[in-house]
Amino acid sequence: MPTISDDFLNCVFYLYPSREDAEKGTNLGGTGFFFSIDLTDVPGSYYYAVTNWHVAVQGGASVIRVNKRDGSSSEILGLDPHDWVFKRRWHDLAIADIALDLEANKISFIGSEMLVSQADLGKYGIGVGEDVFMVGRFMDHDGGETNVPAVRFGNIAVMPQPIEQPTGAKDLPSYILDVHSRSGYSGSPVFAFHSKVELKGGTLSTVVGNRMMKFLGVHWGQFPERWEIESGYRTPVRRKGGSQSLPVDEPPVHYVKGFSGMTLAIPADAITELLEMPKLKEPRERALAEVRHAHRNDPVAEAAEPEALDGNPRH
Repeated sequence: MPTISDDFLNCVFYLYPSREDAEKGTNLGGTGFFFSIDLTDVPGSYYYAVTNWHVAVQGGASVIRVNKRDGSSSEILGLDPHDWVFKRRWHDLAIADIALDLEANKISFIGSEMLVSQADLGKYGIGVGEDVFMVGRFMDHDGGETNVPAVRFGNIAVMPQPIEQPTGAKDLPSYILDVHSRSGYSGSPVFAFHSKVELKGGTLSTVVGNRMMKFLGVHWGQFPERWEIESGYRTPVRRKGGSQSLPVDEPPVHYVKGFSGMTLAIPADAITELLEMPKLKEPRERALAEVRHAHRNDPVAEAAEPEALDGNPRH
């Protein structure tokens, strides 16, 4: 795995139940990331925030916190659960249409062209064993009053399988990943990476044209595991011919709940389907129409990047 660029760290944000929690950096909430769609026939992009439904809606951790460029403090976007768009009994996904100050905040975006489509699985040979990493919030050391994302690494263990999600959906696919996770990483983006290595003249070398870095999916949960607590004891009982250990007052078996190290991710292309919902699509189409109108009526505008469309800055 190569060194991870800061751009990957800056594409994620932290989520909190309230503005006060975000200001204090309380040990609550989860992770989300910024996603962009390029406008089709004019300059600019449209931006969104993406996370899990169970974090922003069901759990109420809907307030976004991002780092400022000057490092002085964090920017807080006071969203409510109703600001997040989702489908009932569907993937554990929620998306918000947001306005961002790109000049003041340290933000990067996962572009729509980076997500893994069904065609990409065959094109890049993505399958079991593929290297993956996810960027998110490590609760025990998340930066306190500023975001300090942590990266976790692993591999694809099983290609997408139907697994019941917190929304109640039972027939929708999820990747099974051999990646250790914990509370706080829900909503983290997962990336797949590989590079082909060949032997040339007796020396191993990386084939530049065969490198791949793609957005694989959205982490939403972990397989639980039950661990037995051994609280019983055995006492030696004296018998003729020697001693023998027999159980005494065999206690009930107790368990604690832990995590198996096998985690789950929603395939990235599910995001494109959710973005077609009217509540997200219609504002995007209005913004595109405004830009087209501006370009038709102002020849200078055709050579300029739009500063803001419908309250959503574009760069």
